[in-house]
Amino acid sequence: MLEISTEMSHASIFSFSRDGFSILEVFSEMEVQRLNQFAKQWVYSLLGKWVSNDDPRYPLETYYIWGEELGVEHEKVFCAMNRYVNPQDEIRSILLNTRVKEILRSMGACSYNLCDDGTGWCGFRFIRPHKGDGYPLSKKSWGPAGNVISCWVPIIGFSAMDTLGLIPASHLKEYSKYLPNDEKFCRGEYRVVPDFAPSDLFRPNLESGEVVFYHPDTLHTEEIIGGIMTRLSLEFRVTRNSV
Repeated sequence: MLEISTEMSHASIFSFSRDGFSILEVFSEMEVQRLNQFAKQWVYSLLGKWVSNDDPRYPLETYYIWGEELGVEHEKVFCAMNRYVNPQDEIRSILLNTRVKEILRSMGACSYNLCDDGTGWCGFRFIRPHKGDGYPLSKKSWGPAGNVISCWVPIIGFSAMDTLGLIPASHLKEYSKYLPNDEKFCRGEYRVVPDFAPSDLFRPNLESGEVVFYHPDTLHTEEIIGGIMTRLSLEFRVTRNSV
Protein backbone atom coordinates (compact mmCIF):
# COMPACT_ATOMS: atom_id res chain seq x y z
CA MET A 1 0.00 0.00 0.00
CA LEU A 2 1.12 3.52 -0.67
CA GLU A 3 1.68 6.15 2.00
CA ILE A 4 -0.47 9.28 2.03
CA SER A 5 1.71 12.08 0.75
CA THR A 6 2.36 14.87 3.23
CA GLU A 7 1.53 17.33 0.46
CA MET A 8 -2.01 15.95 0.34
CA SER A 9 -3.00 17.24 3.77
CA HIS A 10 -1.68 18.95 6.85
CA ALA A 11 -4.50 17.40 8.88
CA SER A 12 -2.87 14.08 9.77
CA ILE A 13 0.49 12.77 10.91
CA PHE A 14 -0.94 9.28 10.79
CA SER A 15 -0.19 6.88 7.98
CA PHE A 16 -2.75 4.43 6.64
CA SER A 17 -0.10 1.76 6.07
CA ARG A 18 1.90 2.34 9.30
CA ASP A 19 -0.88 3.16 11.78
CA GLY A 20 -3.90 1.58 10.12
CA PHE A 21 -5.75 4.87 9.73
CA SER A 22 -5.39 8.41 8.43
CA ILE A 23 -7.17 11.60 9.43
CA LEU A 24 -7.54 13.86 6.43
CA GLU A 25 -9.31 17.06 5.49
CA VAL A 26 -11.56 16.27 2.54
CA PHE A 27 -14.65 18.49 2.64
CA SER A 28 -15.10 22.20 2.12
CA GLU A 29 -17.20 24.19 4.56
CA MET A 30 -20.06 24.24 2.07
CA GLU A 31 -19.86 20.47 1.70
CA VAL A 32 -19.76 20.07 5.48
CA GLN A 33 -22.91 22.16 5.87
CA ARG A 34 -24.76 20.10 3.26
CA LEU A 35 -23.71 16.79 4.83
CA ASN A 36 -24.79 18.08 8.25
CA GLN A 37 -28.18 19.05 6.85
CA PHE A 38 -28.57 15.70 5.11
CA ALA A 39 -27.63 13.62 8.18
CA LYS A 40 -29.72 15.58 10.68
CA GLN A 41 -32.81 15.62 8.45
CA TRP A 42 -32.42 11.85 8.01
CA VAL A 43 -32.35 11.27 11.78
CA TYR A 44 -35.25 13.63 12.46
CA SER A 45 -37.31 11.91 9.75
CA LEU A 46 -37.02 8.69 11.76
CA LEU A 47 -38.08 10.54 14.92
CA GLY A 48 -41.11 12.17 13.30
CA LYS A 49 -43.52 10.27 15.55
CA TRP A 50 -42.12 12.15 18.53
CA VAL A 51 -40.51 15.42 17.38
CA SER A 52 -40.12 17.69 14.38
CA ASN A 53 -36.78 18.99 13.19
CA ASP A 54 -37.76 22.61 13.70
CA ASP A 55 -38.43 22.23 17.44
CA PRO A 56 -35.52 23.85 19.34
CA ARG A 57 -36.45 21.92 22.50
CA TYR A 58 -35.10 18.72 21.00
CA PRO A 59 -31.54 19.13 19.67
CA LEU A 60 -29.93 15.87 18.59
CA GLU A 61 -26.97 16.49 20.90
CA THR A 62 -29.19 15.88 23.95
CA TYR A 63 -31.32 13.12 22.38
CA TYR A 64 -30.02 10.65 24.98
CA ILE A 65 -32.01 12.67 27.57
CA TRP A 66 -35.20 13.68 25.78
CA GLY A 67 -35.44 10.49 23.76
CA GLU A 68 -36.10 8.55 26.94
CA GLU A 69 -38.44 11.22 28.28
CA LEU A 70 -40.55 11.01 25.11
CA GLY A 71 -40.47 7.22 25.03
CA VAL A 72 -38.61 6.84 21.72
CA GLU A 73 -38.21 3.16 20.82
CA HIS A 74 -34.51 3.60 20.16
CA GLU A 75 -33.52 0.07 19.13
CA LYS A 76 -36.46 -0.20 16.76
CA VAL A 77 -36.15 3.27 15.26
CA PHE A 78 -32.40 3.05 14.70
CA CYS A 79 -32.17 -0.51 13.43
CA ALA A 80 -29.75 -1.21 10.58
CA MET A 81 -32.52 -1.14 7.98
CA ASN A 82 -33.26 2.49 8.84
CA ARG A 83 -29.63 3.59 9.01
CA TYR A 84 -28.53 2.92 5.40
CA VAL A 85 -29.62 4.46 2.12
CA ASN A 86 -28.43 5.08 -1.39
CA PRO A 87 -28.28 8.89 -1.17
CA GLN A 88 -29.23 11.29 -3.90
CA ASP A 89 -26.60 12.21 -6.48
CA GLU A 90 -25.75 15.48 -4.75
CA ILE A 91 -24.74 13.73 -1.51
CA ARG A 92 -22.95 10.97 -3.40
CA SER A 93 -20.88 13.56 -5.27
CA ILE A 94 -19.82 15.14 -1.96
CA LEU A 95 -18.97 11.91 -0.14
CA LEU A 96 -17.06 10.69 -3.17
CA ASN A 97 -15.56 13.99 -4.24
CA THR A 98 -12.28 14.33 -6.11
CA ARG A 99 -10.31 14.56 -2.89
CA VAL A 100 -11.83 11.36 -1.47
CA LYS A 101 -11.22 9.46 -4.70
CA GLU A 102 -7.60 10.65 -4.70
CA ILE A 103 -7.15 9.37 -1.15
CA LEU A 104 -8.75 6.02 -1.93
CA ARG A 105 -6.42 5.60 -4.91
CA SER A 106 -3.42 6.30 -2.67
CA MET A 107 -4.69 3.54 -0.35
CA GLY A 108 -4.74 1.03 -3.18
CA ALA A 109 -8.37 1.47 -4.21
CA CYS A 110 -7.82 2.55 -7.80
CA SER A 111 -10.97 0.58 -8.53
CA TYR A 112 -13.54 -0.24 -5.86
CA ASN A 113 -17.09 -1.22 -5.07
CA LEU A 114 -19.24 0.62 -2.54
CA CYS A 115 -20.33 -1.81 0.17
CA ASP A 116 -24.08 -2.32 0.27
CA ASP A 117 -25.73 -4.98 2.44
CA GLY A 118 -28.99 -4.49 0.59
CA THR A 119 -30.31 -1.30 2.18
CA GLY A 120 -27.76 1.19 0.82
CA TRP A 121 -24.08 2.10 0.92
CA CYS A 122 -24.26 5.29 3.00
CA GLY A 123 -25.04 4.86 6.68
CA PHE A 124 -25.10 6.75 9.93
CA ARG A 125 -24.31 5.96 13.57
CA PHE A 126 -26.29 7.66 16.33
CA ILE A 127 -24.53 6.78 19.58
CA ARG A 128 -25.80 7.77 23.02
CA PRO A 129 -23.26 8.13 25.83
CA HIS A 130 -23.41 5.57 28.65
CA LYS A 131 -26.05 3.46 26.86
CA GLY A 132 -23.91 0.75 25.28
CA ASP A 133 -24.85 1.78 21.74
CA GLY A 134 -21.30 1.64 20.37
CA TYR A 135 -19.87 -1.74 19.48
CA PRO A 136 -16.75 -2.96 21.37
CA LEU A 137 -13.26 -3.28 19.87
CA SER A 138 -13.28 -5.30 16.68
CA LYS A 139 -11.93 -5.41 13.13
CA LYS A 140 -14.06 -5.01 10.02
CA SER A 141 -12.25 -8.02 8.58
CA TRP A 142 -13.63 -10.17 11.43
CA GLY A 143 -17.22 -9.65 10.35
CA PRO A 144 -19.37 -9.63 7.23
CA ALA A 145 -17.86 -6.33 6.03
CA GLY A 146 -14.59 -8.11 5.19
CA ASN A 147 -11.71 -6.41 3.40
CA VAL A 148 -12.98 -2.83 3.30
CA ILE A 149 -11.61 0.66 3.69
CA SER A 150 -13.94 2.60 5.97
CA CYS A 151 -14.61 6.34 5.88
CA TRP A 152 -15.97 7.86 9.12
CA VAL A 153 -17.48 11.35 8.80
CA PRO A 154 -18.30 13.26 12.02
CA ILE A 155 -21.51 15.29 12.13
CA ILE A 156 -22.01 15.77 15.89
CA GLY A 157 -19.12 15.07 18.26
CA PHE A 158 -15.66 16.16 17.13
CA SER A 159 -13.66 15.97 20.36
CA ALA A 160 -11.69 13.02 21.72
CA MET A 161 -14.47 12.61 24.28
CA ASP A 162 -16.88 11.72 21.48
CA THR A 163 -15.09 10.27 18.45
CA LEU A 164 -14.42 6.63 17.68
CA GLY A 165 -11.46 4.84 19.29
CA LEU A 166 -8.62 3.19 17.35
CA ILE A 167 -5.64 1.04 18.29
CA PRO A 168 -2.68 2.33 16.23
CA ALA A 169 -0.78 -0.32 14.22
CA SER A 170 -3.26 -3.03 15.25
CA HIS A 171 -3.74 -3.91 11.57
CA LEU A 172 -0.20 -5.31 11.63
CA LYS A 173 -0.79 -7.65 14.57
CA GLU A 174 -2.65 -10.87 15.30
CA TYR A 175 -5.07 -10.96 18.23
CA SER A 176 -7.12 -13.65 19.90
CA LYS A 177 -10.80 -13.18 19.25
CA TYR A 178 -14.12 -14.64 20.29
CA LEU A 179 -17.66 -14.77 18.97
CA PRO A 180 -20.15 -13.34 21.50
CA ASN A 181 -23.10 -15.54 22.43
CA ASP A 182 -25.42 -12.56 22.73
CA GLU A 183 -24.49 -9.87 20.22
CA LYS A 184 -26.86 -6.99 19.60
CA PHE A 185 -24.69 -5.23 17.02
CA CYS A 186 -23.83 -7.70 14.28
CA ARG A 187 -24.24 -11.46 14.37
CA GLY A 188 -21.16 -13.35 13.35
CA GLU A 189 -18.77 -10.48 14.12
CA TYR A 190 -15.84 -11.36 16.36
CA ARG A 191 -14.53 -9.25 19.25
CA VAL A 192 -10.97 -8.96 20.49
CA VAL A 193 -9.91 -10.92 23.59
CA PRO A 194 -7.24 -8.61 25.13
CA ASP A 195 -8.57 -6.17 27.70
CA PHE A 196 -7.35 -2.78 26.46
CA ALA A 197 -7.27 0.18 28.81
CA PRO A 198 -8.91 3.45 27.67
CA SER A 199 -5.43 4.98 27.46
CA ASP A 200 -4.46 2.38 24.82
CA LEU A 201 -6.97 3.83 22.38
CA PHE A 202 -6.38 6.84 20.20
CA ARG A 203 -9.44 9.07 20.00
CA PRO A 204 -8.91 11.95 17.59
CA ASN A 205 -9.86 15.56 18.02
CA LEU A 206 -11.30 16.42 14.62
CA GLU A 207 -11.84 19.66 12.77
CA SER A 208 -14.68 20.53 10.42
CA GLY A 209 -14.08 18.84 7.06
CA GLU A 210 -11.82 16.10 8.46
CA VAL A 211 -12.67 12.41 8.30
CA VAL A 212 -11.08 9.16 9.43
CA PHE A 213 -10.12 6.50 6.90
CA TYR A 214 -9.24 3.17 8.50
CA HIS A 215 -7.96 -0.24 7.45
CA PRO A 216 -10.15 -3.39 7.64
CA ASP A 217 -7.72 -4.93 10.15
CA THR A 218 -7.59 -1.91 12.47
CA LEU A 219 -9.07 -2.48 15.91
CA HIS A 220 -11.69 0.21 16.50
CA THR A 221 -14.72 0.86 18.67
CA GLU A 222 -17.77 3.10 18.47
CA GLU A 223 -18.16 3.18 22.26
CA ILE A 224 -18.27 6.67 23.78
CA ILE A 225 -16.08 7.10 26.84
CA GLY A 226 -16.79 10.20 28.90
CA GLY A 227 -18.78 12.13 26.32
CA ILE A 228 -21.85 14.14 27.23
CA MET A 229 -23.61 14.39 23.87
CA THR A 230 -25.20 12.02 21.39
CA ARG A 231 -22.72 11.44 18.60
CA LEU A 232 -23.82 11.40 14.98
CA SER A 233 -21.57 10.33 12.12
CA LEU A 234 -21.92 9.25 8.51
CA GLU A 235 -19.98 6.32 7.15
CA PHE A 236 -19.33 4.38 3.99
CA ARG A 237 -17.01 1.53 3.05
CA VAL A 238 -15.34 0.42 -0.15
CA THR A 239 -13.91 -2.89 -1.28
CA ARG A 240 -10.75 -2.59 -3.34
CA ASN A 241 -10.77 -4.28 -6.73
CA SER A 242 -7.13 -3.53 -7.42
CA VAL A 243 -3.93 -2.68 -5.49
